Amino acid sequence: MVDWTKSAELDPGRTLHGHGKTLGKSIAEAAKSSRESIARLGDDDIYKTKLYSREAEQQSLAEFAIQKFVKLFG
Repeated sequence: MVDWTKSAELDPGRTLHGHGKTLGKSIAEAAKSSRESIARLGDDDIYKTKLYSREAEQQSLAEFAIQKFVKLFG
């Protein structure tokens, strides 16, 4: 992985794995279902797709909670 990351000339601290994870999370945010995410990722591993979906959902919930907090105590 280190060699591939260097070959791709990624900035220090960035990895191909991190970029893949970011892409998976972005797809999960845009997709209507886990099946759609799987199709878009071209993956057959439901575990990874569900992980990306949970991360996307967690971010949405956090943003909602912050908005609600600001409304109440803003």
